[in-house]
Amino acid sequence: MMENTKLQGPVPATFFNLQNLQTVVLKRNQLNGTLVIGPSISNQLQIIDLHTNAISDFNGPETYNYEVVLVGNPVCEETGKTDTYCKSPPLTSLYSTPLKNCPPNPCRSGQILSPTCRCAHPYTGTLQFRITTFLDTGNSNPYETLEQSLNKFFQSHQLPVETVSLSDPRMDASQYLLLNLGVFPYGQDSFNRSAISMLGYVFSNQTFKPPPKYFGPYVFKGDKYENFSDDHGNSKNRSLAIKIGLAAGASVLFLLLMLAGFFVYLQKKKADRATKRSNPFAHWDSKKSSGSIPQFGDKEDAQTGLN
Repeated sequence: MMENTKLQGPVPATFFNLQNLQTVVLKRNQLNGTLVIGPSISNQLQIIDLHTNAISDFNGPETYNYEVVLVGNPVCEETGKTDTYCKSPPLTSLYSTPLKNCPPNPCRSGQILSPTCRCAHPYTGTLQFRITTFLDTGNSNPYETLEQSLNKFFQSHQLPVETVSLSDPRMDASQYLLLNLGVFPYGQDSFNRSAISMLGYVFSNQTFKPPPKYFGPYVFKGDKYENFSDDHGNSKNRSLAIKIGLAAGASVLFLLLMLAGFFVYLQKKKADRATKRSNPFAHWDSKKSSGSIPQFGDKEDAQTGLN
């Protein structure tokens, strides 16, 4: 696999006789001459991809069980040949991980139905494979094998993953295979922050190795995840704390009002007592009294005062 490495000259016919040779990817180089494939090639060979070189002719068997790609070479571009090796593979496919007889069950907004019929918030992203050993993106076998490999990996590493889904296989402008990946949480409808960090590490560090029969090196571009399960818990806790705070605040306010009212009552009582002591006539009602104005001292003192 030596893509865009400025290789020059013809490809030796004996090169394809190497034992255990499975994949030959020499795209975007300067290889020229006639591509010769003899009868003694490796019985494990699956693909010969010389896309965009300077191959002028092809000399091989009439029938073969491997794929040859010479698109972008003079043998195809200048001769008008319509052989299989001069046809570009399909760029897109309708493949999507099938659902397991799921009953009609619309999910809530933002949730996606998993292959195991559960509504959840999956961790999503795009797998970009720089090298694949198949050209027909409509062939489902590679994707099914990849799904099985991913599920087995997550289970063996005890990651909180229930299942995965793959969809929309397509080729980008650089002829790299792109695949949409969805990873569904186990036992709940969303991942926590720790789980997302572990998943990101698994892909960015290439801990997961795809099936070498179909796939080579890859890059994973994860989408932003916004539905963390621990955020949901924090939100509930915050809501409960707010309710408790409001209730406590209302109780304190009520108690303060009661104390203020009691304080006003005590002050009024105290003021009334002080008024009675300083002015004994302040509360005398002449209409209710049967006698005259109260007299002070004895009778003689009163008469003396009058004289």
